[in-house]
This record gives sequence, C-alpha cells and structure tokens, in this order.
Amino acid sequence: MQPEQLQYHRLIRGIKKYRWWKPAVFALLAAVFGFTLTQIVTTIGILPLVLRDGVDGIESVVEIESRLIALDTQDPYALGLALLSLVVWIPAILLAAWAMGFAPVGRLWSVAFRVRWRLLFKTLVPAFISLILVQAVGMIYAAVGGFADEEVAIAEDFSRQSALISLVLVLILVPFQAAAEELMFRGALMQILGAWIKSPVIPIVLPSLLFALAHLYDPWALVQVGILGIVAGWLTWRTGGLEAAISLHVINNLVVFLLLLTGITGETSQSQDTGADVIAVLIQAASFVLYAMLVLRITHKMGITAPMRQKR
Repeated sequence: MQPEQLQYHRLIRGIKKYRWWKPAVFALLAAVFGFTLTQIVTTIGILPLVLRDGVDGIESVVEIESRLIALDTQDPYALGLALLSLVVWIPAILLAAWAMGFAPVGRLWSVAFRVRWRLLFKTLVPAFISLILVQAVGMIYAAVGGFADEEVAIAEDFSRQSALISLVLVLILVPFQAAAEELMFRGALMQILGAWIKSPVIPIVLPSLLFALAHLYDPWALVQVGILGIVAGWLTWRTGGLEAAISLHVINNLVVFLLLLTGITGETSQSQDTGADVIAVLIQAASFVLYAMLVLRITHKMGITAPMRQKR
C-alpha cells in the first residue's frame, strides 16, 4: 500500500505518534510562548522610561501602549517595539512545535520541511509589481474624486530624522514581522485546522477572517485585509508553503509603511478610517489575482504543481 500523501494544511498529521489532541495543545503552547515573549519584549522596551522618569515613567507606560497600536512612523521607538513584539512569534511558534515533537518543525514552512528560498525570492518581484500597480491606480482614482475629497498636506511638525530612523527599522523588521504573521495565520493555524479538517476551505478562510479582525480598520479596509489573507492562504495551499504568502505580505507592508514614512497621504500612522470603498477593494483584489497568476506561472516553471509530502 502506498503511504498517504499530505498537502500542506495536513502536514501535522504526518508527525510520529499523531493524536487528535496534539494540534490543540500546540495551539495553546504557541499562544503561551508568544504572549510571554511579547510581554517580555514590551516590558524591556518600557523599563528604561520607568527607570529614567520614576512615577512619570510609570504614567508613560499607559501612553506608550497606545503608541504601540498606532504604528506611527514619526514615533520610531514605539514603531520598532511594536514590530519586534510581533517578530518574537516566530521563535514562539517554532518552540511550541518542537515541544510537541513536530519534528522537523520546518513542516510549518513548507512541504519541503524548510523555507524554499529560491521560490521566496522569485515571488518578491511580482508582489512588488502587483502592489505598485494598485497604488498607482489608487492614486489616480483618488485624484479624480475617489478616496479623498480634500487636499492633504504633510504635518508642520514632520521630522525627517524620525522618518529616517523608522525607515531603517521598517526595512530590518518588517520582513520578519510579516513572516511571523504568515507563520501564525497561514502556517500554524492553517495546519492546526487541517489536522482535523481534510478540505482546505475552512483552514484557508477561517484564519483569513481572524487575520482581518486582528487589524483596527474600517469595514472596507477589513475586507481588503481579508482578501489578502484568502489569496495568501490559497497560494500557501496551492504552492505547498508560506513563501509566496510571505512575499506578498512583506511587499504589501513595506509599500504601506513607505507611504506613511513620506507623509504624502497626510498621515504618518495607521488609521482606523482608511477611506477605502468598494472600488478600492476591487482594485486591491485585482492586484492580488494578478499576483496569484504570476506566482502560478513561476511555480509551474519550477515544477511545483501539486506538492505533497508523503506520510511516514
């Protein structure tokens, strides 16, 4: 008899001595490790303020926690701390997988049980092309009366030094931050659900819904994030790994942060009211579809058509 072949979202079922309850315990451990490391990083980041300012420093803790949510590129200290608090989910999730005996833990990256760097780098260019196109179309739409009804201007207190520091932090940390979120939503959560559900539909859609709800945006922008999640999830299943999803997420976040860094939109931080509408959603969706088509072309040339890992 041929051994069972497992698609990406089912790879946890291929571990030795698999039991139905192990994915649930893995989820619990990942959450505990992740939130613990996040708290440690945040505490270490806030501690200097407390030591420096005493009681006033303690009051600054409440203030900086709100600054962490804002992701303001004019506030590089809080921005770097916020991004780093997400990056630590990579070791947290991998540590939880190791603790549960999910050897090799590289199964969370792809059916090859590792990051396929060649595929990752090859998908960065189409991701960049797709998202630059959507930004260009979006700006044209805004110029003819779409997103914005009034003229925007850079704030008078805009600091080029803060923007430059934030630029360095964004270029260093965003690739890891985006990879961490993909490992969480398209990696661990997708495989946890896939261990119990054979069809890829729910393992793709449910994490995408949770991914969207994790963002503090207006309804139309949440729809955009949800579509990004579904496309990333489908590509993860279709290509057998997180590489294409990571590329899309990295370039998307870099483009967004670079726009905020310049202040040309009139904003330097993420806003709950993005001004998105149904046209913006359609433009964004079209760019994601274009990216998916380009990725399929790349994977076809690389011979990645229906990747699966044989169950041992």
